[in-house]
Amino acid sequence: MSPDQPPRSSLSRYSYLLKNTAVFPLLLPVFFVLHGTVSNLGAVTFMDALLLAVLYLLVTSIIIGIAWFFYRDFFKAGLLAFFMMAFQFFFGFIQDRLNSVAPHSFISQYRFILPACCLFFIILAIWLKKRKKTLFVFTSYLNTVLLLLLLIDTGLLIIKTIQKKRPGFSYTEKDLSNCESCDRPDIYFIVLDEYAGDAGLKNVFNFDNSQFESELTRRGFQVANRSTSNYNLTPFSMASTLNMDYLDPNATVPGRLNLNYVYGTIKNNNVVSFFKKQGYRFFNLSVFDFPGQPAHKYGEFIPYGTELITSQTFTKRVIKAVRNDVLSGKLPFTTWRKKILYEYLDFNDDILLQTREVATQKNRRPKFVYSHLLMPHWPYYYDSKGQLVPEERLRGFHKETASRDYTEYLLYGNEKVLQLVDDIFKTSPNPPVIILLGDHGFRLPVNDQAYKYEFSNLSAVFIPSKSRKPFPDSLSNVNFFRILLDSCFNQRLPLLKDSTINLSKARHLNLTIN
Repeated sequence: MSPDQPPRSSLSRYSYLLKNTAVFPLLLPVFFVLHGTVSNLGAVTFMDALLLAVLYLLVTSIIIGIAWFFYRDFFKAGLLAFFMMAFQFFFGFIQDRLNSVAPHSFISQYRFILPACCLFFIILAIWLKKRKKTLFVFTSYLNTVLLLLLLIDTGLLIIKTIQKKRPGFSYTEKDLSNCESCDRPDIYFIVLDEYAGDAGLKNVFNFDNSQFESELTRRGFQVANRSTSNYNLTPFSMASTLNMDYLDPNATVPGRLNLNYVYGTIKNNNVVSFFKKQGYRFFNLSVFDFPGQPAHKYGEFIPYGTELITSQTFTKRVIKAVRNDVLSGKLPFTTWRKKILYEYLDFNDDILLQTREVATQKNRRPKFVYSHLLMPHWPYYYDSKGQLVPEERLRGFHKETASRDYTEYLLYGNEKVLQLVDDIFKTSPNPPVIILLGDHGFRLPVNDQAYKYEFSNLSAVFIPSKSRKPFPDSLSNVNFFRILLDSCFNQRLPLLKDSTINLSKARHLNLTIN
């Protein structure tokens, strides 16, 4: 039998194909995307994963095509493409390992890594050009390993998809009943990111926010002065709040936080599900995905979709490094710097505008509107007089001025919130429910006591007089909608014990904020 002629037996034919078919450079991007999808199942959609895989396959094919003109050999072209794409995919791992071996040393910096990698690829390209023999054994090995990895991940994907189920909580849907006789006011759920509560503002900043609270009270709001969040990271706090329950402890272990679980519980949460069953139309003006309503995405704030797969790639790491250098002024890209500096501000302006637009819409169905403002979250754009702060103060967190900058921006934000509330009241045909809630408290280290108040948050609600029942002065976010549904929709969900789970430090605390 001729060496170029494929064997007849199935096993021999398979062995022949593994040695004589250079599919490994195309298998690598498929494996990378599939593995990332399995690892982030629920947070990455099938279509997004497919488009990412097609993009990587296209790039790989272009590299192979260019290299073929140099080698006139698909095996050598494929090997060069394989190593280049492997560098792209696993750069973050390489950089992190170098940094762990020699923290903050020269070898983990781009000025060493990039020239070293360029030299490696030049040597590899020359070596492949000079080598006369085709690397059949290496080709067979790469084909076999990648096929096995693809089979393993495919099996895991099937198993996880079959086993995937909605997280269990301490109550079931039968505990929530339809209330035919209840009024169905429009509901505006406005989350103010990192808005500290009364205890946090007084004890961390020595700041009195009573004027704002008085303005809310004058408008009919109930303000809980001893409110807390249950988690001190935004996605986890919102997942718990919107499901009216604590999250799976296995998903909230510091160092092993499960974002996929959290994104899934937000996307299919109990609060929105309940209001939809009551005939409400849902409007998503938040930073999270909901079925049929994508987030107003901002990747620098919360990683999303395929960003969870690509965040450690070479291109993403370089973009992040360049972005930081532009922001710090090391690179003279003024237009880009302004765009980066004011991304949060543009986001907030857009959410405020869209919330007002939704409020003006006349609908036969009641509305449930979730608006998420990145305010008074850093960067602190304005002072209390409504003047933009200098660009230099927006380029990074400045511990020495953070207390002043945060409270000044909070005062500016208070005016914006009151204006928004007044606009909603003016455009609503019937008195709406308006909720103002901080997802967590101030979370940056301005002093040694600040961490104690990471959970102290704003909590205020306006309920039309027909349905109004007193809200407790002390409550945590996990119970907020339990109380609201009891007040407005005659539900009888028991209140849970208020406690806080610190996700950045491995400790669980009982609620002791005074």
